[in-house]
Amino acid sequence: MTLNRYTAFSIHFALSLLVFLSLVAVMYFYWFPGDLFFMDGGWEGIKLVAMVDLVLGPFLTLLLFKRGKPSLVFDMSVIASIQIAALAYGFYATYNQRIVAYVYSDAQFNTLTISEYRESSATLTEKGKTPQALSKFGDQYPVNAYTRPFEREAYGEYLASIFNDYPEIRERNDLYLDLRKVHPELSARQLTRDTLKGEGRLAAVEQAITASGHEFDAVEVYPMQARYEAGIAVFDPDSKRIIDVIRDTRIDKFAQPQDSRAVTVTDNQLDE
Repeated sequence: MTLNRYTAFSIHFALSLLVFLSLVAVMYFYWFPGDLFFMDGGWEGIKLVAMVDLVLGPFLTLLLFKRGKPSLVFDMSVIASIQIAALAYGFYATYNQRIVAYVYSDAQFNTLTISEYRESSATLTEKGKTPQALSKFGDQYPVNAYTRPFEREAYGEYLASIFNDYPEIRERNDLYLDLRKVHPELSARQLTRDTLKGEGRLAAVEQAITASGHEFDAVEVYPMQARYEAGIAVFDPDSKRIIDVIRDTRIDKFAQPQDSRAVTVTDNQLDE
């Protein structure tokens, strides 16, 4: 087979696609599981990697490859070096934004990235506090942690600590409690049928949970806030951990459309 620029481009693109799909699988199943891929930055990160891996590298090969060209080996080496360096940076940056914990604070679960954990731990150490290792809260990441709501006096102290450059509550791992040991406390704060019904979301949430392969009556539901989007956390009371996250945009697809037909009221009807 004669290797021309189009064949070289095809081979380069196929190899790049294989690397790209491998990275997507790692991000989707481990670093940003499920809907968090879209809610917490996985999708944002993968777009950058795609530009480098699927566009820049193969395009440069298509542009510069010419069979018999004296500098062909050098050109291809430069392209490979640029692509590998860019991929390594993208991989490293995304790895350092992976989700390592779901923290219940401020009446909802919040995501915590590895970079946030490291930065907050360093700050707490500087302030004379003792950071906790995330491994205390489970051996499967993301781990689940719980922070108790503040009493009135303690909340004033917390606000003062924020002004003194302490981390916000979801990053205060020195205050984390093992959710497995305080589950009854958490359970009292779940979204009940009455709460969801009052919000007009009960049917949509039930259908979204069922569509995700869970039974509504067998799980607990809590608000979830990620970096870019909100949703719900599906919590298994038996294993005492979050087993799924469903973004609000997916729940909204199950919402019943409002009846938009206008009602005309005549003057005679008003008089009646």
